[in-house]
Amino acid sequence: SVLLIPPQEKLPDYINSPLLWQADFRTKFLRDITRLGIETEKAMAGCPQDIEGACADGKFYIVQTRPQVGI
Repeated sequence: SVLLIPPQEKLPDYINSPLLWQADFRTKFLRDITRLGIETEKAMAGCPQDIEGACADGKFYIVQTRPQVGI
């Protein structure tokens, strides 16, 4: 892989994360993840998926998905 922009070193700030301290934010975040999982599974012919993703600046990104095994 070749990066167009050099990566920046950033320490995570978990102590101020709304995911920990704001119930409304946490509920919406979990609903959004659930919705993305359901939509991804539907797009993959209804097959359960092992999904890898990220969230940054309020946007979700699906990085990779593959059929779940061992179910």
